[in-house]
Amino acid sequence: CKKSYTAFERKDIQHREDIKHVIASIKKLNVTVEKENEKITKHAKAHDKAEKSIPLLEESLKAKEEVKEEENIKLESMYASLKDKTEPLRLKLEAKQKDLAPLTKSKADCQNELDLVNTEIEIVEKSTTEAMQK
Repeated sequence: CKKSYTAFERKDIQHREDIKHVIASIKKLNVTVEKENEKITKHAKAHDKAEKSIPLLEESLKAKEEVKEEENIKLESMYASLKDKTEPLRLKLEAKQKDLAPLTKSKADCQNELDLVNTEIEIVEKSTTEAMQK
C-alpha cells in the first residue's frame, strides 16, 4: 500500500508541476494575444486614417497638377519671348566663335612651337653643363 501511495504521490506532484507549467504557458499566451490585439487595433486605426486621407490627397494632387500645367505654360511663353530677344545675340556669338577658331588654332600652334623651343634649350643647356663638368 505504501508503494502505491508513493507512486500516487509522485504522479500527484508531477501533475501539479504540469498544471503550473500549463498555467504559466496560458498566461504567457494571453499576454501575447493582448499585445497582438493592441497591434491590430493600432494598425486598423492607421489604415482608417490613411483611407480617409486619400480623397484629400487626390484633390491636392489635382490642384498641384493644374498649377504645374499653368506654370509650364508661363515657362514656355518666357522661353519664346527670350528666344526672340536672344536670337540676335546667339547669332553674334556664333559669328565671333567662328572668328575665334583660327586664332585659337594659331595660339595652339605657337604654344607647341614654344614648348619645342623650350625643350631644345633644356637639351642644349644640359649638354653644355655636362661638357663644362668634364
